[in-house]
Amino acid sequence: MPVTGYTVSSLNPRIADTSIENCYFHHFHHWTSTQLTCCPGSSNFYLTYVLPLAHSCEPIKHAIIAVGAAHRFYMAGQETCSPLQQLKSLAMQQYNKSIQRIIPHMSMDSAFDLQCTLVCCLLFVAFEGITGRYAESIRHIRAGTKLLSSPLLINSAKEQKMARKLTEMFANLGVEASMFLEDTIIPDINSGCLDVLQCGDSSDQPFQDLDEAASFLRKLDVETVDIIAQTPYTYSMNDDGRIEMCTLEGPEKQELEAKWEEMDAKFEVWNSRFELTKKHIATWEYQELTSPQLTYLNMQQTFWRMGMSCGPEDLSEPTPDTAEAFLNAAEIFAQRLITPGQPSFSLDGDLISGLSVVVWSCTEGPHRARALDLLRRLNRREGIWDSKEIVEMHEAALALDDPKLWYNMEIPGGVPGYVAELAKISPRFGLHRSGLLIPDFECI
Repeated sequence: MPVTGYTVSSLNPRIADTSIENCYFHHFHHWTSTQLTCCPGSSNFYLTYVLPLAHSCEPIKHAIIAVGAAHRFYMAGQETCSPLQQLKSLAMQQYNKSIQRIIPHMSMDSAFDLQCTLVCCLLFVAFEGITGRYAESIRHIRAGTKLLSSPLLINSAKEQKMARKLTEMFANLGVEASMFLEDTIIPDINSGCLDVLQCGDSSDQPFQDLDEAASFLRKLDVETVDIIAQTPYTYSMNDDGRIEMCTLEGPEKQELEAKWEEMDAKFEVWNSRFELTKKHIATWEYQELTSPQLTYLNMQQTFWRMGMSCGPEDLSEPTPDTAEAFLNAAEIFAQRLITPGQPSFSLDGDLISGLSVVVWSCTEGPHRARALDLLRRLNRREGIWDSKEIVEMHEAALALDDPKLWYNMEIPGGVPGYVAELAKISPRFGLHRSGLLIPDFECI
């Protein structure tokens, strides 16, 4: 059944069985869908694909209601004694219904059923992130990235736009989860599933639109994680207590350097085309120079520059100018997100994780303080990255006698592993109650 059979404007106002279910279906439509991504209406995957699919795929309808109800409860903040408490049970009930009813689709061998399964998986990631169940969210991300390798999706020319958006979204989620766990949770590059993100060979031309620019850059993100996953980094401590990275030698080192040089060249192509795109953007009727999607891409551009200023085989800090540029772009992007007393949730990553990288890596100058200040003001969660929880982790680390030594320690498990160790040595910060403590993270 084609997804294009419905449009958002033709959504049935009584699509659900009860009035309260309808209420939170439409909460998702009008509020949640615009927070989950910074893409505008015509490019917003949830508006153009997910909501219309609810007419023909019942599990998606229930998942939408679950996410809408959970999001409304999340937005209520600390109103734990309010009537909104009933939303927790409604959200879980709808979530369980969706899981039960997606199972038959998982055994069907059609592109439509695979799309329904992937969309439900994406909504489950959102639900678990909103409710703070990060381990379950990561499990759904793993499942979704594996499904992207299915020939049904790769070879479905009719639904290439949808395949591209699904691939881009799970690539984004996988990259963010990989950073969070220091693991490799990305689509299989060898399967060809990332080819849908390729933008041709027009290296001297601007992108067709910001969606194309975002897809191209996301492919580079995945390739970067793949290179890091293949690199056998080891660390040792020298006589004065400093951490040193044991670098590769000979052919292995040359091969690694060649990979990073190729990645740098690919980014320069993207960067050149993106700069051309920004020059042309004023002529596009449906885009504005201050659009959230453009400010988001500007931030990603500066994060890449900051990362490239660090050597891939050492523990050097970003150059001050690249850290400054990233923080400037992050503050511009964050301006529209900060509403006093109002938390926000999104599946678009990069802001919180990027600020965390600045806190971890920048020991000189004001950059660490600026990043911490912005994290404190955000009141935001991006998938599994929560600004408040990340600040608590860094405040505990920075209170240690030698924070740099701590940050450079090799601790398994990424963020959850670091928080677990910090909770042991700094009990006064209360990290034993942190939402970042994921039990049995090795099994995720």
